[in-house]
This record gives sequence, structure tokens and C-alpha cells, in this order.
Amino acid sequence: MKTLAIATLAMILAGTSVAVSAGSQDREDLTQCKNAVIRVFGEDTNVKLKGIKRVRGGAHMRIKAVPAEGDSEVVTCWVDKSGVTNIHDSAGVAMTVPGYDSSDKVSLND
Repeated sequence: MKTLAIATLAMILAGTSVAVSAGSQDREDLTQCKNAVIRVFGEDTNVKLKGIKRVRGGAHMRIKAVPAEGDSEVVTCWVDKSGVTNIHDSAGVAMTVPGYDSSDKVSLND
């Protein structure tokens, strides 16, 4: 009986620690997305998280951006595992372009 109680407690603690680490990563990703949305729409933009979907390659976040002037818009922010942020509008058009690293360029002439 004592062994069962210890095993159950260990599983609960392990599950809690995974949830806590996922939560901290979500907060970091959300901060990164909020900063990117503010850069696109302006400093006076209110940002509200609508949902997070964590996938193997990173996190998809639906964010409602309400600029000081103009209509609100729901955008999708994708943060991949390496920390690169992409923002798309509701039609799927990219609003930001991640930096291009020419060192990864493939050429047939090399």
C-alpha cells in the first residue's frame, strides 16, 4: 500500500513539473509574440491572447490586436523551437519576415 502511494505521488509530481515548464515556455513565447505584434501595429496597440496550440515544431498563438486607430484584427503568431517568430493575418498573409541567414544558402555552384 505504501509503495502504491509513493508511486502515485511520484507520477503526480512528474506531471506537474512538465505542466509548469510548458507554462513558462508559453509565457516566453507570448511575450515574444506580443512584442512582434506591437512592432507591426504600433505602440498603442492592445494585445489579447485568444488561444495557444503547442505542436512539435513550436507554438501557434491566436492573438487579437486592437490598434489605437483602426479596426481590430486576429493574427496568428508562430514561434518555432529555435525562437523565430512569424506573424500572419487571418488570410494567411505574412506580416513579418524572419531574418534570412545567407550561411544556410544552398547553391549548385559551390
